[in-house]
Amino acid sequence: MVINRIDGIFPNRDNIEPVKRKKEAEPVKKADNVQISSEARERQSIQQIFEKAKNYIKNLPDIREEEVDRISNIIRDQYKLDPDRLSNIANKLLDKDYI
Repeated sequence: MVINRIDGIFPNRDNIEPVKRKKEAEPVKKADNVQISSEARERQSIQQIFEKAKNYIKNLPDIREEEVDRISNIIRDQYKLDPDRLSNIANKLLDKDYI
């Protein structure tokens, strides 16, 4: 490497172009647009109905088949139901939240 004493280390200093800065990009003012198909809307409404039905079924009281069969047998056998026994059965049913 030869150093020219007149020009120093950077002999072509006058030929170097300054860095040109670009303007910053302006933000895009467009908003995103999403369209939901009619098929997707239909599936969503079916899913909502399904979830409502599932919650309704989950909140139904527990029905014990043994109790229903026992009371059905009493009625089927034409057991004499006087007002005291009817009241007793009704109270038991109400206590167990069957009604």
